[in-house]
Amino acid sequence: MSESTPVNGFLSPEILQKAVFDQRFTVAARTGVDLGLLETWDRFLPRHSRILVPIDVQAYVVPTGGDERTVPVRSFGDNEPLPFDGGVVK
Repeated sequence: MSESTPVNGFLSPEILQKAVFDQRFTVAARTGVDLGLLETWDRFLPRHSRILVPIDVQAYVVPTGGDERTVPVRSFGDNEPLPFDGGVVK
């Protein structure tokens, strides 16, 4: 087979080598993101390297009827408790 003989009838080895060793191909192969999906992303959103840090999330649950004082915390709104609020018994 010569250098310009198509592989599988339509790609020459030169084109195949350029396509496979292209930086875009290696990024697509590593991330699993194809061009169609990539086109849906926001171009102006910064995508710098990120570090994933494992965290331990623990919840403190106070049952109703207990004598533990709690401060109810809501997502958003005007009724947020003051910092260092003493709390109430449920």
